[in-house]
Amino acid sequence: MKQIKLLPQFLNLIQQWRPCFADYRTHGRAVGFALSLLVCLGRRTISRAICAQQRQFQSWASDYKLFSLSRWSPRSLFDVVLKLALALVSKTQPVVIALDDTITRKTGHRIPNASTLRDPLSPAYHTNLVWALRFIQAVLLICPIDGIGAARAIPIAFNLAPPVPKPKKKKASNTTSADTNDKSDANVKKVGKKTTDPEWKQYYKMRRQQGLSAQGALLIQQIRSRLDAMADFAQRILWVVVDASYCNLTVLSRLPERTVLIGRTRKDIHLSALPEAQSGRGRRRSYGKDLGTPEQMRKDDSIPWQRASIFAAGRSHQLRYKSVGPVLWRRGAQRRPLRLIIIALWPITLTGIGSIATPLTCWSPIRLPIWFKCSKPTSIVGKSKSIRRTKKICSVSARLKSGPNKPSRTSLLFMSPLTPCFCWPPSNALA
Repeated sequence: MKQIKLLPQFLNLIQQWRPCFADYRTHGRAVGFALSLLVCLGRRTISRAICAQQRQFQSWASDYKLFSLSRWSPRSLFDVVLKLALALVSKTQPVVIALDDTITRKTGHRIPNASTLRDPLSPAYHTNLVWALRFIQAVLLICPIDGIGAARAIPIAFNLAPPVPKPKKKKASNTTSADTNDKSDANVKKVGKKTTDPEWKQYYKMRRQQGLSAQGALLIQQIRSRLDAMADFAQRILWVVVDASYCNLTVLSRLPERTVLIGRTRKDIHLSALPEAQSGRGRRRSYGKDLGTPEQMRKDDSIPWQRASIFAAGRSHQLRYKSVGPVLWRRGAQRRPLRLIIIALWPITLTGIGSIATPLTCWSPIRLPIWFKCSKPTSIVGKSKSIRRTKKICSVSARLKSGPNKPSRTSLLFMSPLTPCFCWPPSNALA
Protein backbone atom coordinates (compact mmCIF):
# COMPACT_ATOMS: atom_id res chain seq x y z
CA MET A 1 0.00 0.00 0.00
CA LYS A 2 1.30 3.42 -0.93
CA GLN A 3 2.12 5.57 2.08
CA ILE A 4 0.60 9.06 2.15
CA LYS A 5 2.40 11.79 4.09
CA LEU A 6 0.11 13.84 6.29
CA LEU A 7 1.79 17.26 6.02
CA PRO A 8 1.66 17.57 2.18
CA GLN A 9 -1.99 16.51 2.22
CA PHE A 10 -2.84 19.06 4.89
CA LEU A 11 -1.00 21.83 3.02
CA ASN A 12 -2.87 20.92 -0.14
CA LEU A 13 -6.14 21.27 1.78
CA ILE A 14 -5.47 24.67 3.32
CA GLN A 15 -4.08 26.05 0.06
CA GLN A 16 -7.55 25.53 -1.39
CA TRP A 17 -8.86 28.06 1.16
CA ARG A 18 -7.56 30.91 -1.01
CA PRO A 19 -11.01 31.80 -2.55
CA CYS A 20 -12.45 32.04 0.98
CA PHE A 21 -10.42 35.19 1.74
CA ALA A 22 -10.54 38.55 -0.03
CA ASP A 23 -6.77 39.15 0.15
CA TYR A 24 -3.84 36.77 -0.28
CA ARG A 25 -2.16 38.19 2.83
CA THR A 26 -5.17 37.26 4.95
CA HIS A 27 -5.06 33.77 3.49
CA GLY A 28 -1.36 33.45 4.28
CA ARG A 29 -1.98 34.53 7.87
CA ALA A 30 -4.80 31.97 8.18
CA VAL A 31 -2.52 29.22 6.85
CA GLY A 32 0.08 30.16 9.46
CA PHE A 33 -2.47 29.91 12.26
CA ALA A 34 -3.80 26.59 10.93
CA LEU A 35 -0.33 25.09 11.24
CA SER A 36 0.72 26.79 14.48
CA LEU A 37 -2.45 25.79 16.33
CA LEU A 38 -1.52 22.17 15.64
CA VAL A 39 2.02 22.35 17.04
CA CYS A 40 1.80 24.96 19.82
CA LEU A 41 2.14 23.77 23.41
CA GLY A 42 -0.50 24.05 26.11
CA ARG A 43 -3.82 25.73 25.42
CA ARG A 44 -4.60 26.53 21.77
CA THR A 45 -4.90 30.31 22.13
CA ILE A 46 -4.11 33.07 19.66
CA SER A 47 -1.15 34.28 21.71
CA ARG A 48 0.40 30.80 21.89
CA ALA A 49 -0.11 30.37 18.14
CA ILE A 50 1.71 33.67 17.54
CA CYS A 51 4.59 32.50 19.73
CA ALA A 52 4.72 29.20 17.84
CA GLN A 53 5.31 31.24 14.67
CA GLN A 54 8.13 33.15 16.46
CA ARG A 55 6.38 36.49 15.95
CA GLN A 56 5.82 37.29 19.62
CA PHE A 57 7.97 40.45 19.38
CA GLN A 58 6.00 41.84 16.42
CA SER A 59 2.68 43.66 16.44
CA TRP A 60 -0.27 41.39 17.16
CA ALA A 61 -2.90 43.77 15.78
CA SER A 62 -3.18 42.12 12.37
CA ASP A 63 -3.42 38.69 13.94
CA TYR A 64 -6.34 39.62 16.15
CA LYS A 65 -8.06 41.46 13.30
CA LEU A 66 -8.03 38.19 11.36
CA PHE A 67 -10.50 36.78 13.90
CA SER A 68 -12.49 39.96 14.61
CA LEU A 69 -12.59 42.23 11.54
CA SER A 70 -11.66 40.16 8.48
CA ARG A 71 -14.60 39.19 6.28
CA TRP A 72 -14.43 35.43 5.91
CA SER A 73 -16.88 32.70 6.77
CA PRO A 74 -15.97 29.52 8.68
CA ARG A 75 -18.57 27.69 6.60
CA SER A 76 -16.59 28.40 3.42
CA LEU A 77 -13.55 26.66 4.97
CA PHE A 78 -15.65 23.60 5.78
CA ASP A 79 -17.08 23.60 2.24
CA VAL A 80 -13.59 22.84 0.94
CA VAL A 81 -13.24 20.01 3.47
CA LEU A 82 -16.69 18.64 2.58
CA LYS A 83 -15.95 18.65 -1.14
CA LEU A 84 -12.71 16.71 -0.67
CA ALA A 85 -14.22 14.29 1.87
CA LEU A 86 -17.23 13.46 -0.30
CA ALA A 87 -14.83 12.13 -2.94
CA LEU A 88 -14.08 9.30 -0.48
CA VAL A 89 -17.74 8.27 -0.16
CA SER A 90 -18.69 5.28 -2.28
CA LYS A 91 -21.46 5.74 -4.83
CA THR A 92 -23.26 2.71 -3.40
CA GLN A 93 -23.46 4.20 0.11
CA PRO A 94 -25.56 7.08 1.45
CA VAL A 95 -23.97 10.24 2.79
CA VAL A 96 -23.81 9.68 6.57
CA ILE A 97 -23.15 12.46 9.08
CA ALA A 98 -23.17 12.48 12.87
CA LEU A 99 -24.48 15.50 14.77
CA ASP A 100 -23.97 16.42 18.43
CA ASP A 101 -23.40 19.41 20.68
CA THR A 102 -20.25 20.10 22.68
CA ILE A 103 -18.91 22.78 25.00
CA THR A 104 -15.61 24.63 25.35
CA ARG A 105 -14.84 25.86 28.85
CA LYS A 106 -14.08 29.56 29.31
CA THR A 107 -12.89 31.75 32.16
CA GLY A 108 -13.65 35.30 31.00
CA HIS A 109 -17.09 36.58 31.97
CA ARG A 110 -17.19 39.13 29.14
CA ILE A 111 -16.99 36.58 26.35
CA PRO A 112 -20.05 36.97 24.09
CA ASN A 113 -22.54 34.06 24.14
CA ALA A 114 -20.77 32.36 27.07
CA SER A 115 -23.15 31.10 29.73
CA THR A 116 -23.53 28.62 32.57
CA LEU A 117 -24.04 25.15 31.12
CA ARG A 118 -24.30 21.62 32.42
CA ASP A 119 -21.01 19.75 32.55
CA PRO A 120 -21.35 16.53 30.50
CA LEU A 121 -18.61 14.94 32.66
CA SER A 122 -20.65 15.35 35.84
CA PRO A 123 -21.01 12.26 38.05
CA ALA A 124 -24.31 10.42 38.10
CA TYR A 125 -25.17 11.58 41.61
CA HIS A 126 -24.52 15.32 41.08
CA THR A 127 -24.84 17.80 38.22
CA ASN A 128 -21.96 20.27 37.86
CA LEU A 129 -22.17 23.61 36.09
CA VAL A 130 -19.43 25.20 34.01
CA TRP A 131 -18.91 28.54 32.27
CA ALA A 132 -18.54 27.67 28.61
CA LEU A 133 -19.54 28.19 24.98
CA ARG A 134 -21.81 25.66 23.31
CA PHE A 135 -21.32 24.47 19.74
CA ILE A 136 -23.03 22.03 17.40
CA GLN A 137 -20.60 19.88 15.44
CA ALA A 138 -21.29 17.75 12.37
CA VAL A 139 -18.87 15.14 11.05
CA LEU A 140 -18.96 13.16 7.82
CA LEU A 141 -18.57 9.41 8.38
CA ILE A 142 -16.37 7.75 5.78
CA CYS A 143 -17.36 4.08 5.87
CA PRO A 144 -15.41 1.25 4.23
CA ILE A 145 -16.60 0.38 0.75
CA ASP A 146 -17.51 -3.17 1.75
CA GLY A 147 -19.30 -1.95 4.89
CA ILE A 148 -17.01 -3.94 7.22
CA GLY A 149 -14.73 -1.82 9.38
CA ALA A 150 -14.65 1.29 11.51
CA ALA A 151 -15.77 4.61 10.04
CA ARG A 152 -13.60 7.74 9.95
CA ALA A 153 -15.15 11.03 11.08
CA ILE A 154 -14.28 14.23 9.15
CA PRO A 155 -15.56 17.54 10.65
CA ILE A 156 -17.70 19.51 8.18
CA ALA A 157 -19.48 22.02 10.46
CA PHE A 158 -18.88 23.68 13.83
CA ASN A 159 -21.59 26.24 14.60
CA LEU A 160 -21.97 28.34 17.73
CA ALA A 161 -25.24 27.41 19.48
CA PRO A 162 -25.76 29.63 22.54
CA PRO A 163 -28.80 28.95 24.73
CA VAL A 164 -31.63 31.44 24.88
CA PRO A 165 -31.11 33.65 27.98
CA LYS A 166 -33.74 33.34 30.66
CA PRO A 167 -35.51 36.41 32.07
CA LYS A 168 -34.33 37.48 35.49
CA LYS A 169 -36.59 36.64 38.39
CA LYS A 170 -38.54 39.59 39.65
CA LYS A 171 -39.05 40.48 43.29
CA ALA A 172 -42.20 42.09 44.63
CA SER A 173 -42.65 43.59 48.07
CA ASN A 174 -45.31 42.10 50.34
CA THR A 175 -48.00 44.78 50.72
CA THR A 176 -49.81 42.89 53.45
CA SER A 177 -47.04 43.63 55.91
CA ALA A 178 -47.72 46.42 58.32
CA ASP A 179 -44.18 47.69 58.29
CA THR A 180 -43.45 48.76 54.70
CA ASN A 181 -39.93 49.86 55.56
CA ASP A 182 -38.94 46.42 56.77
CA LYS A 183 -36.90 44.79 53.98
CA SER A 184 -36.38 41.43 55.61
CA ASP A 185 -36.85 38.14 53.78
CA ALA A 186 -40.30 37.75 55.31
CA ASN A 187 -41.52 40.90 53.54
CA VAL A 188 -40.04 40.11 50.14
CA LYS A 189 -41.48 37.39 47.92
CA LYS A 190 -40.07 36.10 44.68
CA VAL A 191 -42.13 36.03 41.53
CA GLY A 192 -41.61 32.72 39.79
CA LYS A 193 -42.22 31.59 36.22
CA LYS A 194 -45.66 32.77 35.18
CA THR A 195 -47.16 32.16 31.79
CA THR A 196 -48.90 35.53 32.08
CA ASP A 197 -45.58 37.35 32.25
CA PRO A 198 -44.79 38.70 28.75
CA GLU A 199 -41.05 38.21 29.28
CA TRP A 200 -41.50 34.50 30.00
CA LYS A 201 -43.89 34.16 27.07
CA GLN A 202 -41.24 35.66 24.81
CA TYR A 203 -38.61 33.37 26.34
CA TYR A 204 -40.61 30.19 25.63
CA LYS A 205 -41.30 31.40 22.11
CA MET A 206 -37.63 32.12 21.43
CA ARG A 207 -36.62 28.77 22.95
CA ARG A 208 -38.84 26.95 20.48
CA GLN A 209 -37.40 28.97 17.60
CA GLN A 210 -33.73 29.15 18.66
CA GLY A 211 -33.26 26.26 21.08
CA LEU A 212 -30.73 23.47 20.67
CA SER A 213 -33.12 21.29 18.67
CA ALA A 214 -34.05 24.16 16.37
CA GLN A 215 -30.40 25.01 15.74
CA GLY A 216 -29.66 21.36 15.06
CA ALA A 217 -32.50 21.23 12.52
CA LEU A 218 -31.13 24.37 10.89
CA LEU A 219 -27.69 22.81 10.57
CA ILE A 220 -29.20 19.71 8.94
CA GLN A 221 -30.97 21.94 6.43
CA GLN A 222 -27.73 23.77 5.68
CA ILE A 223 -25.84 20.52 5.06
CA ARG A 224 -28.64 19.30 2.79
CA SER A 225 -28.47 22.56 0.80
CA ARG A 226 -24.68 22.22 0.50
CA LEU A 227 -25.13 18.73 -0.95
CA ASP A 228 -27.84 19.95 -3.33
CA ALA A 229 -25.39 22.52 -4.69
CA MET A 230 -23.15 19.66 -5.87
CA ALA A 231 -24.34 17.93 -9.02
CA ASP A 232 -23.09 14.49 -7.98
CA PHE A 233 -24.78 14.58 -4.56
CA ALA A 234 -28.01 16.48 -5.22
CA GLN A 235 -30.07 13.27 -5.36
CA ARG A 236 -28.10 11.27 -2.76
CA ILE A 237 -29.84 10.28 0.46
CA LEU A 238 -28.47 12.04 3.56
CA TRP A 239 -28.36 10.03 6.79
CA VAL A 240 -28.11 12.07 10.00
CA VAL A 241 -27.15 10.26 13.24
CA VAL A 242 -28.15 12.10 16.43
CA ASP A 243 -28.75 11.39 20.09
CA ALA A 244 -31.94 11.68 22.13
CA SER A 245 -31.77 15.48 22.48
CA TYR A 246 -32.59 15.83 18.76
CA CYS A 247 -35.26 13.13 18.76
CA ASN A 248 -38.30 15.39 19.00
CA LEU A 249 -40.98 17.09 16.98
CA THR A 250 -38.88 20.22 16.40
CA VAL A 251 -36.29 18.31 14.38
CA LEU A 252 -38.61 15.78 12.75
CA SER A 253 -40.96 18.44 11.44
CA ARG A 254 -38.13 20.42 9.82
CA LEU A 255 -36.27 17.67 8.00
CA PRO A 256 -35.52 18.57 4.38
CA GLU A 257 -36.12 16.32 1.40
CA ARG A 258 -34.01 13.19 0.84
CA THR A 259 -32.96 13.11 4.50
CA VAL A 260 -33.07 10.23 7.00
CA LEU A 261 -32.76 10.86 10.74
CA ILE A 262 -31.32 8.14 12.99
CA GLY A 263 -31.54 8.73 16.72
CA ARG A 264 -32.36 7.44 20.20
CA THR A 265 -35.49 7.96 22.23
CA ARG A 266 -37.05 6.71 25.44
CA LYS A 267 -38.27 3.16 25.99
CA ASP A 268 -41.58 4.23 27.56
CA ILE A 269 -43.11 6.22 24.72
CA HIS A 270 -46.51 5.13 23.45
CA LEU A 271 -46.85 4.20 19.81
CA SER A 272 -49.88 3.75 17.59
CA ALA A 273 -50.58 1.91 14.37
CA LEU A 274 -51.67 3.60 11.16
CA PRO A 275 -55.43 4.20 10.97
CA GLU A 276 -57.50 1.74 9.01
CA ALA A 277 -59.26 2.83 5.83
CA GLN A 278 -62.68 4.29 6.57
CA SER A 279 -65.70 4.52 4.35
CA GLY A 280 -68.64 6.80 4.62
CA ARG A 281 -69.00 10.25 6.08
CA GLY A 282 -67.29 11.72 9.11
CA ARG A 283 -63.86 12.80 10.15
CA ARG A 284 -61.05 10.41 9.31
CA ARG A 285 -59.04 8.93 12.15
CA SER A 286 -55.47 10.15 12.57
CA TYR A 287 -54.19 7.21 14.64
CA GLY A 288 -54.89 3.50 14.81
CA LYS A 289 -54.84 1.07 17.71
CA ASP A 290 -52.33 1.39 20.52
CA LEU A 291 -49.17 -0.71 20.02
CA GLY A 292 -47.66 -0.19 23.46
CA THR A 293 -44.11 0.90 24.22
CA PRO A 294 -40.81 -0.18 22.63
CA GLU A 295 -39.91 -2.02 25.81
CA GLN A 296 -43.09 -4.08 25.55
CA MET A 297 -42.33 -4.85 21.91
CA ARG A 298 -38.85 -6.01 22.86
CA LYS A 299 -40.35 -8.55 25.25
CA ASP A 300 -43.13 -9.58 22.85
CA ASP A 301 -42.37 -13.07 21.48
CA SER A 302 -44.89 -12.66 18.64
CA ILE A 303 -42.51 -10.23 16.89
CA PRO A 304 -39.73 -12.35 15.33
CA TRP A 305 -36.05 -11.58 15.77
CA GLN A 306 -33.90 -11.02 12.69
CA ARG A 307 -30.14 -11.14 12.26
CA ALA A 308 -27.62 -8.76 10.73
CA SER A 309 -23.84 -8.75 10.45
CA ILE A 310 -22.24 -5.69 12.07
CA PHE A 311 -18.76 -4.39 12.84
CA ALA A 312 -18.09 -3.06 16.34
CA ALA A 313 -15.25 -2.94 18.86
CA GLY A 314 -12.72 -3.96 16.24
CA ARG A 315 -14.39 -7.13 14.96
CA SER A 316 -17.55 -8.47 13.32
CA HIS A 317 -20.62 -9.55 15.30
CA GLN A 318 -23.95 -11.20 14.65
CA LEU A 319 -26.71 -8.89 15.83
CA ARG A 320 -30.35 -9.75 16.57
CA TYR A 321 -32.97 -7.08 15.99
CA LYS A 322 -36.68 -6.52 15.55
CA SER A 323 -38.19 -4.26 12.92
CA VAL A 324 -41.64 -2.81 13.56
CA GLY A 325 -43.34 -0.34 11.26
CA PRO A 326 -44.89 1.78 10.15
CA VAL A 327 -45.94 3.23 13.51
CA LEU A 328 -46.99 6.67 14.75
CA TRP A 329 -45.61 8.64 17.69
CA ARG A 330 -48.19 11.20 18.69
CA ARG A 331 -46.07 13.51 20.83
CA GLY A 332 -42.81 13.19 18.92
CA ALA A 333 -43.72 12.89 15.24
CA GLN A 334 -47.51 13.29 15.14
CA ARG A 335 -48.81 11.82 11.86
CA ARG A 336 -45.44 11.01 10.31
CA PRO A 337 -44.97 7.23 9.85
CA LEU A 338 -41.93 5.75 11.58
CA ARG A 339 -40.17 2.41 11.72
CA LEU A 340 -38.84 1.01 14.98
CA ILE A 341 -35.75 -1.20 15.16
CA ILE A 342 -35.18 -2.99 18.47
CA ILE A 343 -31.71 -4.46 18.98
CA ALA A 344 -31.32 -7.40 21.34
CA LEU A 345 -28.95 -7.64 24.29
CA TRP A 346 -25.44 -7.11 23.00
CA PRO A 347 -22.32 -7.49 25.21
CA ILE A 348 -19.87 -4.60 24.82
CA THR A 349 -16.39 -4.72 26.33
CA LEU A 350 -14.66 -1.41 27.06
CA THR A 351 -11.25 -0.94 28.70
CA GLY A 352 -11.58 -0.48 32.44
CA ILE A 353 -15.33 -1.13 32.47
CA GLY A 354 -15.84 -4.75 31.52
CA SER A 355 -18.60 -6.48 29.63
CA ILE A 356 -22.03 -4.79 29.57
CA ALA A 357 -25.25 -6.21 28.16
CA THR A 358 -26.87 -3.56 26.01
CA PRO A 359 -30.31 -3.88 24.40
CA LEU A 360 -30.92 -1.24 21.71
CA THR A 361 -33.95 0.03 19.87
CA CYS A 362 -34.08 2.19 16.77
CA TRP A 363 -36.26 3.10 13.81
CA SER A 364 -35.42 2.36 10.19
CA PRO A 365 -37.68 3.80 7.52
CA ILE A 366 -36.33 2.61 4.21
CA ARG A 367 -34.87 -0.48 2.60
CA LEU A 368 -31.43 0.92 1.88
CA PRO A 369 -28.23 -0.36 3.52
CA ILE A 370 -28.03 1.32 6.94
CA TRP A 371 -24.83 2.19 8.78
CA PHE A 372 -25.28 2.94 12.48
CA LYS A 373 -22.84 5.05 14.49
CA CYS A 374 -23.32 5.55 18.22
CA SER A 375 -21.08 8.54 18.98
CA LYS A 376 -21.77 8.31 22.71
CA PRO A 377 -22.87 4.96 24.19
CA THR A 378 -24.92 6.71 26.85
CA SER A 379 -27.72 4.19 26.53
CA ILE A 380 -25.79 1.32 28.08
CA VAL A 381 -27.73 0.04 31.07
CA GLY A 382 -26.40 1.25 34.40
CA LYS A 383 -23.09 2.46 32.95
CA SER A 384 -24.05 5.48 30.86
CA LYS A 385 -22.33 8.07 33.03
CA SER A 386 -19.20 5.97 33.46
CA ILE A 387 -18.83 5.44 29.75
CA ARG A 388 -19.41 9.11 29.03
CA ARG A 389 -16.64 10.02 31.45
CA THR A 390 -14.18 7.76 29.66
CA LYS A 391 -14.69 9.82 26.48
CA LYS A 392 -14.65 6.65 24.45
CA ILE A 393 -16.40 6.45 21.12
CA CYS A 394 -18.33 3.35 20.23
CA SER A 395 -18.95 3.16 16.52
CA VAL A 396 -21.21 0.55 15.03
CA SER A 397 -21.43 -0.02 11.32
CA ALA A 398 -24.37 -2.26 10.50
CA ARG A 399 -25.83 -3.25 7.18
CA LEU A 400 -29.42 -4.44 7.16
CA LYS A 401 -30.57 -6.54 4.25
CA SER A 402 -32.79 -4.32 2.16
CA GLY A 403 -33.80 -3.34 -1.33
CA PRO A 404 -33.30 -0.22 -3.48
CA ASN A 405 -36.34 1.72 -2.27
CA LYS A 406 -35.69 5.49 -2.07
CA PRO A 407 -38.04 7.69 -0.06
CA SER A 408 -38.32 11.39 -0.81
CA ARG A 409 -38.39 12.41 2.84
CA THR A 410 -37.51 10.18 5.74
CA SER A 411 -36.50 10.35 9.37
CA LEU A 412 -34.95 7.49 11.33
CA LEU A 413 -34.08 7.46 14.99
CA PHE A 414 -31.48 5.31 16.75
CA MET A 415 -32.40 3.81 20.12
CA SER A 416 -30.60 2.22 22.97
CA PRO A 417 -31.58 -0.82 25.00
CA LEU A 418 -33.86 1.11 27.23
CA THR A 419 -34.47 3.86 24.72
CA PRO A 420 -36.60 3.65 21.55
CA CYS A 421 -36.02 5.39 18.23
CA PHE A 422 -38.14 6.62 15.34
CA CYS A 423 -38.10 7.40 11.66
CA TRP A 424 -40.83 8.80 9.48
CA PRO A 425 -41.03 8.32 5.76
CA PRO A 426 -44.33 8.01 3.97
CA SER A 427 -46.08 4.69 4.53
CA ASN A 428 -45.37 3.47 0.98
CA ALA A 429 -41.65 3.92 1.60
CA LEU A 430 -41.86 1.79 4.71
CA ALA A 431 -43.53 -1.13 3.01
